[in-house]
Amino acid sequence: MWFSPIINSSIQVPLLNISFNSVSRSGGSGSQRTTYVLTFYVKNSNLYVVSYSSSEPQKFITTNIAQLNVRQYYFLNFSFGSQVEKSKNVIIDLYNSTSLIKGGILIPLGQGSANSRYFNVTFGSTKYSEFAIFQAFFVTTQDKTALQDQQVPSAFYNVSNQVLNNGYLYNNTQVLYSIIYNSENELYAIGYWYFVNPSFPIPKQISGLLWYWNSEKLHNSTIPETSPNTYIAV
Repeated sequence: MWFSPIINSSIQVPLLNISFNSVSRSGGSGSQRTTYVLTFYVKNSNLYVVSYSSSEPQKFITTNIAQLNVRQYYFLNFSFGSQVEKSKNVIIDLYNSTSLIKGGILIPLGQGSANSRYFNVTFGSTKYSEFAIFQAFFVTTQDKTALQDQQVPSAFYNVSNQVLNNGYLYNNTQVLYSIIYNSENELYAIGYWYFVNPSFPIPKQISGLLWYWNSEKLHNSTIPETSPNTYIAV
């Protein structure tokens, strides 16, 4: 996600809230579903993340990621799941427009050997306007072995590399479609939001774009805004 702080605030202002499910094996042939929540917020120019798991409902972990500067551009990237060998931690990387600021920040989330494809995400806040959010994306994989092939660049990592390297204003729609179009056996889905809109008046709602493979066919769809700044992808 590309974003920029507009003003400094002494109160806690949400940047991103995301909840998603993970499935881990329990005894016998059963499985256990756990809901995880990550809330990114800024207070006194510091970016924090609070993590929560439904398996430990009384435990909230707050991590200070980095100090931010007003009107600087930042790229926030995180990954989770057994397909990318990160089934017990979220790994967070934060860049500015020129370099990596903090990399490999581990946020423990507990067990989770396989992911579901459902998540709920809210960008920013309907109450405060301390951030400009330019674009965001997610990518999910089909097969862990494809990521371990070092002979060619992985499409999974190529998605985040392209969005990062192209900068905060570049519309990556065609780039991301090309990546998933050529990744039938590696990627399952890519979702993409581009919030930069030169038209006036600004649309009241902006849907995300969704491409996913199913039955050996690439499908095109959208991710509608279910409530202000909030989206649900299944």
